Amino acid sequence: MASGEEISGAWCFAKGSLLDNGNIVYDPRCKGAIGTTQTAAVNTATIIAALADIGTEGGVLQLPPGTIDVTGSAITVSNPTIIQGMGQAQTYLRVDGAGYALQFTSTRCQVHDLGFYHVGTVQASTGAIRIGDQAGLIKLERLYFPADTYWYRNIDHAGAAADLRIRD
Repeated sequence: MASGEEISGAWCFAKGSLLDNGNIVYDPRCKGAIGTTQTAAVNTATIIAALADIGTEGGVLQLPPGTIDVTGSAITVSNPTIIQGMGQAQTYLRVDGAGYALQFTSTRCQVHDLGFYHVGTVQASTGAIRIGDQAGLIKLERLYFPADTYWYRNIDHAGAAADLRIRD
């Protein structure tokens, strides 16, 4: 690919061959089907597989547009990772029932341009993002929580000693 050439659509590259601002970008679609036509179990497994590829060196998990159903409290980010949606009104993670859409146990993580939905009964153990007590610096930017969705907590800091930065 020539310098400055643009890529559109879903492309799968060899690990480490696509960089965005110095970060390795991972597209979960390279690990299997993901999106509105898939079950929460399939979407969750696909995202977990992509996160496993990121490993300890860190990288960007680029989520595609659409509403992605996920299993509550099943996705744990345990390595430095940027989770990037396509925009606040473009990419949503949706949890049905108890649990959190994303849980963080690592330092140097970020979430950008992503919306969160909850459907079902609101319970004390529901939320969009849970930051565990082992997590370090977490940066959250341009997140969207629609008015017609209800969580027990949008963001649960879980008593963490981490720095939390939230920007709109």
